[in-house]
Amino acid sequence: MEYYFELIKERLLECIRENVYEIANIFKNLSSEEIQMISTIVTAIGIITSLIISIVTLRQNNKFKREETRANIVCYIEHVTKTANSYIVIKNFGNSVGRVLDVYMDKKIDLNRMLGINDEKFINLLERKDYVLAPGQKISSWYNFIRHDIEDFTVTIRYETLGRIYRERFLLSPKCTHSVVSTDKSKSGLNTTQNILNNVNESLREISEKL
Repeated sequence: MEYYFELIKERLLECIRENVYEIANIFKNLSSEEIQMISTIVTAIGIITSLIISIVTLRQNNKFKREETRANIVCYIEHVTKTANSYIVIKNFGNSVGRVLDVYMDKKIDLNRMLGINDEKFINLLERKDYVLAPGQKISSWYNFIRHDIEDFTVTIRYETLGRIYRERFLLSPKCTHSVVSTDKSKSGLNTTQNILNNVNESLREISEKL
């Protein structure tokens, strides 16, 4: 918006420069009162234009500041190549607290069956509502996408942050996640001790993801 105001301003100045002699001839035929009135009007227009530009710039700055400081809650699939496990993750990548109001999928997928849970009262990760995520905080749940052939599906998250409600959609592709090629550390020429340490590190990471 500020760009358009500046463009209009440049066009007006260009028009005045191109017609400076015609404008001067007009002013020669005007009385001092008329010239003063025109000067007052031009000054008023300049003040109003500057005020509008300031307001627009302030709103843009506030919008940019809000985008930088608000919560940014994202849903994605994280694949642990060492253990071949996959996790559905909901994480706040923003800089403010976000309250997740509701989460829902565009397809009917029995995630509880993938977990081996038969309790109908159990609420899985993508059914939980009304909880808070601090900046950098995430919740995750393990799902066996290898044994279950799951097509791409979309997860919609509606959350509140800084007094506003946002609705974000994320396409999850379980098949694409497992097609990623990675290097196995156990075949990289490391000695037995280093391999053991790497395995312990991967195991600890897997445990931490489940907590």
